[in-house]
Amino acid sequence: MKAETRLWTEDFVAVTLANFFLMINYFMLIVVMADYAMSIFGASPALAGAASGMFIVGALVARLFAGAFMQTWGHRAIALVGIGSDLLFSLIYFVTGALFPLLVVRFLHGCAYGAASTALGTIVSRMVPEERRGEGLGYYMLSNALSAAVGPFIGVSLLRSGSFDLHFSLCVLFACLSLGAAMCSRVLWKGGPSHAGVIFVRPIWRNFLEPCALPVSWLAFLIYFAYSSILAFLTPYAKEISLAGTASFFFVIYSAAMLVTRPAAGRVFDRRGPDYVMYPAIVVLALGILLLAFCNGSLLMLLSGACIGAGIGVLQSCGLTIAVQASPSEHVGLANSTYYIFMDIAVGFGPAALGLLQPFTGYRGMYVGMALLCAFCLPVYARIRPRDGR
Repeated sequence: MKAETRLWTEDFVAVTLANFFLMINYFMLIVVMADYAMSIFGASPALAGAASGMFIVGALVARLFAGAFMQTWGHRAIALVGIGSDLLFSLIYFVTGALFPLLVVRFLHGCAYGAASTALGTIVSRMVPEERRGEGLGYYMLSNALSAAVGPFIGVSLLRSGSFDLHFSLCVLFACLSLGAAMCSRVLWKGGPSHAGVIFVRPIWRNFLEPCALPVSWLAFLIYFAYSSILAFLTPYAKEISLAGTASFFFVIYSAAMLVTRPAAGRVFDRRGPDYVMYPAIVVLALGILLLAFCNGSLLMLLSGACIGAGIGVLQSCGLTIAVQASPSEHVGLANSTYYIFMDIAVGFGPAALGLLQPFTGYRGMYVGMALLCAFCLPVYARIRPRDGR
């Protein structure tokens, strides 16, 4: 294989591993933080939820500025500073002695994570050969899928032991592994001095959002708004329909479906174009949520998990590829941050909005509505799809 089309380089593997360990740290903490706040500091459920959700707020704030900062100081510099800060804040959990400092640490930790994850994604987007970008980003995002299975599994297992110190120690270990992997990457992406002061010579919002990435980012917002209903309400819904035991395997099947479909979808994206993966993925996601709405047994719930995992996995990686390909090469960082900003807003605020809807519709009615929202994404994609078919 020619060097210029080689995908599995040492740098690609190093950056992918850095993201994998970073995401394990994130998932291990997110699944226990509410319980930690209530158990150690006697927080109310609302404040415990804030301790968990403050991380997402911090990540969103960081993504707003990450694109502009990467153009000025370089992608690798932001990645290393972000991961180093992630390690620092992982250590500070040992000495947070009250709820308010914990909330502050969660916000700052989210900022570090948001900056690091955006920078790593940008490095990979520019690293992979253009003709294999869909496949490369698909493989890279498998690190997200694997961490979404490994992180919560470790976190919940440790939660049963009741040892938060052991939990935080492992989080520090994974942060160290992430920093070590990132430092092994030899790729340098640095912005020139011409980027400095750009905030004064164009509309201020252009320093935080890439216009060319906005159409597919709006699509990602709709998709992840629907998906947020799974993250927030699957557990209480499963209890309501007496399938709580099956729900524990839902995300295992979900992650397995991601692992199977993402690489194949990336290859089809590169060879045939986005339409051949985006339309089927939207249909499969809508079908998966609809199956969940009418679920009356374990088999349907697991089948739903497979469909949702396959659909959301393909849409996330291929949607990001569309955002990157639509943007100027010097704005890849902004394209990445723009795409993730819209995803974060949907996941961060979707559960609150759906929580207001659920008492009127019930869980089944809510999931029917989210399936219809996914179906609505078909004409939305038809409107914003790349017109050259690539």
